[in-house]
Amino acid sequence: MKTTQAFLLIIVLLFCTISCYRFYTLDVFYFEPETVDEYFQPEDIEDWYHIRWVIPDSLIEPVVLDAKGNKVYGFFVKATDTIINPVTVIFSNGKDKNINRYWGWVELLWECGYNVFNYDYEGYGKSEGSPSDEACYRDKRKAVDYVRARNDVDLSRIVYMGLSMGTYVTVYGAADYVKPALVILESPPASSTALLKDSYLLDLPGSYVVDAADFDSEKRIANIGTPLFLMAGEDDDFVVFERNGEILFAKAKEPKELWLVHGATHTDIKEVVGYDVYRGKISDFVNAYLP
Repeated sequence: MKTTQAFLLIIVLLFCTISCYRFYTLDVFYFEPETVDEYFQPEDIEDWYHIRWVIPDSLIEPVVLDAKGNKVYGFFVKATDTIINPVTVIFSNGKDKNINRYWGWVELLWECGYNVFNYDYEGYGKSEGSPSDEACYRDKRKAVDYVRARNDVDLSRIVYMGLSMGTYVTVYGAADYVKPALVILESPPASSTALLKDSYLLDLPGSYVVDAADFDSEKRIANIGTPLFLMAGEDDDFVVFERNGEILFAKAKEPKELWLVHGATHTDIKEVVGYDVYRGKISDFVNAYLP
């Protein structure tokens, strides 16, 4: 009798633990926003953001979008006047901090000669609302609509690029909304299930462990319908390439290019290889299809 009671107690405790874990996981695992009153304040900038402040203020245009009643903030960075008919990159951020954290990527893309639109998801930076998979996808649609409505953007030369969690949003935008000319993915998870197995050592479906179950690039990647450039760190122990990027690359249709960087982890590819090499790889891919 005591054995049966102990077994039932264990089952109840396990159920409660997993139920609590499910709600805990959504906020802490996938979304780690940091709010700000204003962007680019010195007290909010960390050295490891690797921002060099190379973009003239005159080329940085603040943008506010309306996403289901929530204000979503971003910046449209214009290429220099010497660039004729530039490519425009819509860059989708990772899961933590806000635009400040990702401005180093914006700078490198701008140095390639591109327009760049970077925005914060709902609940991040100055953006209103709360983050979720639905909100992130909604914000992506608003970003795409905004860029496509500008009269200084060539609709045939729009590129979607995402980092980490932002690759879910990028793949969604290409597969389910408006196809861009090209797609660039950096350190992409395959799905919630794949990522959680790596990070929490749980053999549970992502649809049970997190509410963000629609974060699933594996089911969408074959439908992006555009050339793909996928880059990943060989030593990434957060999003392990063999169980994430490798799966996505195998399921993506041609044309596609892979860059697996030895010695790089999750977000330091550009620092490991050097900025010139990083810019060169992206430029080579873009120029191959959008000369």
